[in-house]
Amino acid sequence: MEDITNVVSSSVGVVVQSGAIYGDLHLTGAPPIQHVVARQLPPSTRHFVEREAEIAFLTGLVDDRRPGTATICALDGAPGIGKTALMVHWGHRVKDRFPDGQIYVDLHGFDRRRPPVDPADAAHMVLVALQGPASAVPAELDARSALLRSLLAGRRILLLIDNARDSAQVLPLLPGSAECFTLVTSRDRLDGLVIRHGAHQRRLPLLTAAESRRLIAGYVGPDRADDRASMDGLVRRCAGLPMALSIVAAKAAVEPTRPLRSLLRDLDAANAALDALRLADASEADVRVAVSLSYNALPAKTAWMFRTLARHPGPDLDVRAAAALTGLSLEAARNGLEDLVRRNLLAPTGGGRFAFHDLIREYGLEKARRDRHTIALGSLLNHYLHLAHRADRLINSHRRDIPVPPCARPELVPPLHDGDDAMGVFAAEYDNFLAATRLAQRENWRGYAWQLPWTLSNYAYLTARWSDWAETHEAAVRAARQAGETVVEARLRQSLGRAYNEMGAYDDACREYNAALRLHGDEKSQANALNGLGGVYVRLGRHARTAECAARALALYEHVGDRAGQASTLNLLGRAALGAGAPDRAVDHHRRALRLFDALGDDYGRAHSGSALATALAGLGRLEEAVEHFSAAFRLHRAVGNRYYEAEACERLAGALLLSRRVTEARTHLRHAAKLLEDIGDRRAAVVRERLNALGHPSPDGS
Repeated sequence: MEDITNVVSSSVGVVVQSGAIYGDLHLTGAPPIQHVVARQLPPSTRHFVEREAEIAFLTGLVDDRRPGTATICALDGAPGIGKTALMVHWGHRVKDRFPDGQIYVDLHGFDRRRPPVDPADAAHMVLVALQGPASAVPAELDARSALLRSLLAGRRILLLIDNARDSAQVLPLLPGSAECFTLVTSRDRLDGLVIRHGAHQRRLPLLTAAESRRLIAGYVGPDRADDRASMDGLVRRCAGLPMALSIVAAKAAVEPTRPLRSLLRDLDAANAALDALRLADASEADVRVAVSLSYNALPAKTAWMFRTLARHPGPDLDVRAAAALTGLSLEAARNGLEDLVRRNLLAPTGGGRFAFHDLIREYGLEKARRDRHTIALGSLLNHYLHLAHRADRLINSHRRDIPVPPCARPELVPPLHDGDDAMGVFAAEYDNFLAATRLAQRENWRGYAWQLPWTLSNYAYLTARWSDWAETHEAAVRAARQAGETVVEARLRQSLGRAYNEMGAYDDACREYNAALRLHGDEKSQANALNGLGGVYVRLGRHARTAECAARALALYEHVGDRAGQASTLNLLGRAALGAGAPDRAVDHHRRALRLFDALGDDYGRAHSGSALATALAGLGRLEEAVEHFSAAFRLHRAVGNRYYEAEACERLAGALLLSRRVTEARTHLRHAAKLLEDIGDRRAAVVRERLNALGHPSPDGS
């Protein structure tokens, strides 16, 4: 009889084939799959600060799982922001809801000591966790992935995939079972998981100041945490980054007798904050290293953009500023910004604006030191100058201008249509304009060193930013003098005199106005300086000197035919007359000024003239007329965005209303004035609050 040979291959389990069978039949096959209940959660950190919003979000996803649909969440965030800590802490909180196991896999996507884990190796690790080390594992990735899904099917397992490099590294590990929950962390935004598997996305934010204080207090204890000033300083320097906060707190904890203020001094004294934010015996606790892992993974073009944008001097930027700084087109700049956002090296702040974390920016500046940035910074200064200049001309077109260079890239300066657009630009960009001004003055960009502060001074006046105005103009005067720009220096000194006058630094104001008067060579400029000097004297109560300056200025304005100057000087004469006890003469001067400003369509002048006229009318007891003009001035100041003088007109209106026994209305206007002054940080806010409190609470009849 011929031998009968059968060969059966593949993983088909038990095989029975009929043929020539003699004797007893014995069935053998692959052993049944052994399920192992994995408990792989790493220990949770002792000092975890509750991230209530993120915990609630993740738990809500578990609660809302839909039948037949696998739930996946991708958690991303900046280096050192605490993604792993949150993942592990939350895993311990919900582990009882996954009785069939909790599996943790670190993919080492960003690790200086080892390369990212190959997806096939990661799948092998998960399979071993599910079956045990003695189980057979297929060789190919697709087979491993299929077996992994089979083993996870129907089982309530929590799968934590930490530190993924990209979506491709994660995709083979994902279950298809609705009973499983998968949480993935990465420094980069994992858009591929959203597109292919409908994953939920969550960016981990920085800690708030209160959360930061709680984290440090957890290390140092309540007694040392009572040093509020030092705590606030440490929180400010770490800027909400959990790794930085934990390093600082750990340093404090190992020296329990050391005051926190000493630690803060060391942090402030370091050549770079990154030098102080590391632990010598824990290489993973080093903010510089953490950021470097993300930086080293960048393509060359993205790394260059990261370094270039780190040189931006202000707190945030938009795509136009990014294009100016990098020399790229708007589209290319937008793509570069989005790439850095996706990699969590740059954060969107709303309204199309972006910002670096302070420590990430510091790292970028370290890497940028070898780059040549002179041209890039000049382009940025040019862009900010022309953006501010365009806005300034819309806010006050009546003011004399100073020469500015041509706009290097006109397409980057957006069209502005009215004063509201202009005020919106200043509200969004003022801190950047100010930072650019200081950069130009620090690095001796001579033209920009005085052109930028000049374009900012009108907005500084409207929003009562007297100290910024004075600081930038002091440096601008020095730069113009060194450059031999006598005409520019004279105008800057006059503007600086006005800033000092608003600050109450009257001696300094007189010095600058007199210096401007000596430098000015034309009659109109001399009249402007005399008018400003008279404004100082009226605040000092030196009414005769005020009238003298005003008379000289008026004659010059009339000679050159400057009607706006004439109107301004008439207001000054009116204030001098009122101070000298001649309210009738004051009313006449202010009415003439108001008619001139009306004819010119100058709302600034109309507002000041109306308020001054109302003050003179109130002095004559003509309260109804005073209320009318104060109300009109209040509305005009509000319309042009002059918050300080809006508050002043509002307070004076309240005074006239009180004299008219209209207490309820007066109380409303005092409350508004106090709020305005508090918003701009003016010291008069407390005085107005006292006046308001003195009126007491409204009675039931509203009086």
